[in-house]
Amino acid sequence: MLLQVCRIVDCGELAPGQDDGYNTDDGTGDKYADWPEDSGVKFDTEEDTIKVIAIVGEIKDIGNKLYKEKSYEKAKQKYTKAMRYIEKLEDDADLTDEQEKELKEKHKLSIHLNIAACKLPLKDYEGTVEDCDKALDIAPGNIKALFRKGQAQVYLKAWEKAQDTLTKAANLDPEDKVIQKELVKVKAAMEQEKKKEKQMYQRMFAAS
Repeated sequence: MLLQVCRIVDCGELAPGQDDGYNTDDGTGDKYADWPEDSGVKFDTEEDTIKVIAIVGEIKDIGNKLYKEKSYEKAKQKYTKAMRYIEKLEDDADLTDEQEKELKEKHKLSIHLNIAACKLPLKDYEGTVEDCDKALDIAPGNIKALFRKGQAQVYLKAWEKAQDTLTKAANLDPEDKVIQKELVKVKAAMEQEKKKEKQMYQRMFAAS
């Protein structure tokens, strides 16, 4: 049998500087890759950290613009992308306590709140609760997180949980009429639910 040598000449590897055909321009002005690993951005040094935090701010701003335009799905994608850059930074960089605090309180908190704000009109109510809980892990008394969580629980018809969540928000800001209005709605729904249960039991006993 005649053996032949097989050589792989071109396996698709790009030469340095060669265009990979990947276009990050999606029409929003966001020039960064969706995944930080593909961005070419480094996450190691102090200078890198400052740069990545600035990138996170840019992506968030684009998300905010999309949210104002009511493009909730696209806005959610930008906020989620910004969070990926933060998580990559937390994994790779040697952050100071001050930088960790800034990332949590200035960026992670607002991103979780913003994602929750997007998920609510998208009717992802369980996802809204999840992101609100992540925000509350960072800032337990955050009224926005409590209110949005309460709203989602209303849509989920988790009346008792909604009442508890909204009561916490109302106690933190007793003058907020929007929170009070939502609480009134919850209490009315609970009363209606009790009335339905009572009527159901009455019919059951009447039938027996």
